[in-house]
Order: sequence, then C-alpha cells, then structure tokens
Amino acid sequence: MKAWHSTKVLSETEREQIHESVCHVLQEIGIKIESKDFLEILDEFGYPVNYDKQVVYFPSKVVEEYITNAGGKKRTRSEIHFNAGGYPARYIDLETNRVKYHTFLSSSNFNRVADALENIDTMNCLGIPSDVPPQTQPFYKKLLSWINTSKPYFSGEITSVKELPCYIELCQQYSEYTGRKMKDVANVNVHKDYPLFLDRSKAELILQAVKEGLSTGVGSGIASVGGTAPVTLAGALVIQLVDQFSCNMINRAIYKRSDYGDLSLFFNLGVIDMRNGLNCTSRPEASLLILAMGDMADFYGAVSLSIGFGKTQAKTIASVQSGVERLSDFLTGVYAGATRFGSLGIISEPEGINSVVQLVIDNEIAGLLKRIAKGFLVNEETLAVEVIKDAGYKPVFLSHPHTARHFRDELWLPEIFIGGVGYDRWLEEGAKTEIDKAKEKAREILETHHPEGIDNSLTQKLLNIIKKWEDKL
Repeated sequence: MKAWHSTKVLSETEREQIHESVCHVLQEIGIKIESKDFLEILDEFGYPVNYDKQVVYFPSKVVEEYITNAGGKKRTRSEIHFNAGGYPARYIDLETNRVKYHTFLSSSNFNRVADALENIDTMNCLGIPSDVPPQTQPFYKKLLSWINTSKPYFSGEITSVKELPCYIELCQQYSEYTGRKMKDVANVNVHKDYPLFLDRSKAELILQAVKEGLSTGVGSGIASVGGTAPVTLAGALVIQLVDQFSCNMINRAIYKRSDYGDLSLFFNLGVIDMRNGLNCTSRPEASLLILAMGDMADFYGAVSLSIGFGKTQAKTIASVQSGVERLSDFLTGVYAGATRFGSLGIISEPEGINSVVQLVIDNEIAGLLKRIAKGFLVNEETLAVEVIKDAGYKPVFLSHPHTARHFRDELWLPEIFIGGVGYDRWLEEGAKTEIDKAKEKAREILETHHPEGIDNSLTQKLLNIIKKWEDKL
C-alpha cells in the first residue's frame, strides 16, 4: 500500500491542454532578458532571439525535444526530506516570547536546533542577521551556512556583480582550509522576480559568475496567483511550468551543455489575498495546484517533485489554523509524490517569522508525514492470518511475538505530541502541552548540542575577509 504519489486529479485531455498552453507561451511570448550579451549566448545556442524586444523564444519543437530527453522517466521513489529556513528577518524569542529581529547569534543558534532535529534534512538561511553591515550581509549569511551544522545548507544569494570578488575570496579561503572543491562551495543563486522576465543586474551577475567558473543559473521565483500569474488556477499552473522550463533551457545554453540532465519540477506558487494584495502560500488553492503539478510531473516524466511550503498565516504557535494549513500543504505534497518539502519553523506569512519551538513541532509533523509516505507492506507475514488464528476469539496481540517483531516498523511514536495518556493522568503529570514539551526540547538542544562546524581559526579568517571588504562595497 502506498500513500505517496497516489493521486491523479487531471484528465488526459486536461494534461494535454496545459502542455499545449505551456508550449504556446514559450514559443509566442518567450522570456524578456535585459542583456544583449546574455541574449547572444542564447542565440548562439540556437534559440530564436529578437534583440529589439530583448526576448528569447523557445519553439515548440525545441521544448518537445527538451522534454523528450530530460523527461520520460519514472518518479524516483525515496524517503521524503524536509528543509528548515525561509530567510526570516524576525524570530520569536524562546524565553520572552517577544518577536525580535534576527542577529548573527540568533541565526546560528537556529542552526544548532535544526542540526539536532532528526527529521530535518537540509537548511537554508534560518535568520537574516540585522546586526551586520547591510553591504556585507550576503557574506555573513554565507558564513552562517558553515557554522553550527553538518547538514547540507544551501546559501549563495549575492545580489550584484560588485559582490562577487569578496564572495569568491571567502569561498576560496573556506575551500583551501577544508579541502572541499570550489564548485561545491561557491554557488550563486539567482531567481527571476517575474516568471517571464530577467532583469539586467541579475543577467550580468549570472554571466560574470559563469566566467569565474562558479555554479550558477537562472532560477524560478515565487509567482503569485492573481499577482504575477493569472488568477485562474489553470493559467497559474501554465506560468509555473513556463517559468521552470525556460530556466532549464536557458541554463543549458549558458553552460553550452549537450546533455539534457533529468527533469525535476518544483512547486512554489503563492496566492494573492484579494483583500490586501499580500502573497501567501498556505492556501487551499495552493494545495489544488500541488496535486495538479504532481500530475504534470507524471505527464512529463520528471524524476522528482519538490514543494516549497509548510508555512502558515497564523500569528501564534498555539493556533489551530497553523496546524491545519501546514498539514494541508504537506499531505497534498505527499499524495502528489513530492520528495522535498520546506520551509519548516515559520509562522505569520507573508513576511515569515520563525521560532525554535515551531521548528521542534514541525520536526514532529515531519516524522508523522514520513510515516504516512512510507505506506505499509501487504504480504503473508503482514497479513498475519496464522497470527490471528493463533490468538483466538478473545485476542490480546500486545504480548504476541508477531507484535514484537513488527511494531517498530509499523507504528509511529510521537515525542512532542500528546499521546497514550488519559486526561486525568495528563493533569497529574503537569498538564504539559505540545508547546511546553517543544520548549523543553529546544532548551535542551541549545544547552547540550554543539556541532563541530568550522573551527575558530577559520571563522576568524573568514570574518577578516568580510571586514576587509566592508569599505569597498
């Protein structure tokens, strides 16, 4: 039995209509790029370019060729993985419950908590430090990716060409000291602000990063239903697919790749609240689109699907709304066949405020979801007909050897959520809520968990590089 990748919500006709619309937009409208040098690279690669309009087009034949070579595969079955991060500027203080702006220390402490939680697999920025000079903030964020964690931490958000020299020097120092390869360390993440548009500064940053031999490329942003995408969900899905296919085909060109790689799809569509114009991802429309994206991933033969959600518009941790919105996002992702989820630990969309308490609770939710995604086996041993026969008409399976053999694999046991205790006993044991228990665990981690990370000597060298560049930027 499987719950993961178990839904089909679009008809074959609907899939074909969506695909035809994607091809039409790519061929007839294309992507506007404010850089002649960038357009020349795409032109040389074989994509039609209109230099007067600053637009590159992707003929249907080219799109179909890309999908045939990169797609056409089965979804890779693997354990689901969860990411913590989301670039919040503020956090909820563990002891005072006050909302504060992140500092370098608070962000690094969040790293420690995420590093200790068993269901969190990867991270990106867990707090934008407000106590560092703004012109060098991107480098402090990169430094944070090497501190207080051994888990994969994705960071490389520099904003302009002038920041590249400092970024390269910082990564070179880290690579020389640790023995890691520069190509694995010095990545430059660039995301479009609009699905069909790449501005001049970002285009120039990508080109310069390529010249420097860094890992880079055009990435999708967070489009919004009713904002930067049509308010109709089908139209928004078309824009999301156009955004991703255009990025993939552009990235082939800037690296002059002859191979196509494997097609992976990512869902990251928000929904505009028509009452105030704010973009939020924790919406029922987003859940519908996640399911539809799962179908399109099957249609195209993508090897993987990721979703960038798991947030809430609720303003407190002790919120029914928070639990409903998180589980709605995550469960539809499981059913759609997603293998990567994030970001954990955040409340109060659209700005996003994180909390180590919410991070601990979300880690528990992630464990629950991993159990659902696992499904269960149906075979002679698990059907247990002989065990049922052996137990008789008034069975107690608790003491049966069959139970001892299988309960660890079959049953999920909560650590933070309340379970297996009656109300009176719960009162006698202190009436602790899941929030109380999550606070205790967060405190314990902060007191006892000290990941190795990088040593003080390297940290100081990296800080010296950053400070040297403060007056130059």
